[in-house]
Amino acid sequence: MRLNKILIICFLLYSSTIFGHVFLSYPHGGETFNVGDTVNIEWVIEIDHGPNNWDLYFSPDGGSNVSEIAFNLPKEQLNYMWIVPDNPTNQGIIIIVQDNSASVDYQDMCSPFTINETTTGITDKNNQPKDFIIYPAYPNPFNNSTIISFKLPEKSQVKINVFNIVGEEVKTLVNSEMQPGLHKIRWNADEVPSGVYFYAIETKNFVETRKLILLK
Repeated sequence: MRLNKILIICFLLYSSTIFGHVFLSYPHGGETFNVGDTVNIEWVIEIDHGPNNWDLYFSPDGGSNVSEIAFNLPKEQLNYMWIVPDNPTNQGIIIIVQDNSASVDYQDMCSPFTINETTTGITDKNNQPKDFIIYPAYPNPFNNSTIISFKLPEKSQVKINVFNIVGEEVKTLVNSEMQPGLHKIRWNADEVPSGVYFYAIETKNFVETRKLILLK
């Protein structure tokens, strides 16, 4: 189903009749981002179609190829925190789709922006984060799934556990050695009820706990 949706997006990119129902306000094109930057993608509803949700896509080549950023975001959500990926073309565009259940989907996209290169391997040592960095889980509150993102300054044993409001462990998301750099971990919460949860990220030299709100 998602593959079909991506193919439809590629077709819609070249159809001028589908613009104007949703407006991508940021990025608008021409910006310069670094790999690993957190970008607040923002959009507004220009024509309301009642029940609908949002799909976000990234294209490294002007729309010839697209990959999913986020799927089925709720109608009331009008922004998304996106971490810029490594991209060999050094350019990108964002596509926002108004995913309507009873009519045609509508979309908007920005002009190309620039993504600065980073190197990898030993030569990348100076570009690694000097400290352990945790980004806010997004979305939060969330329905179904959320992304926990963090950066490691060095190779580390990482453990991420999720607890309910009374401190009972409900899920181990990670318990393994991880390489330095940016990591994104998805928690799919289908198996637990709505409520307040906490996730704890633990390394050899660092422990932090943050709150999640699950709304179904």
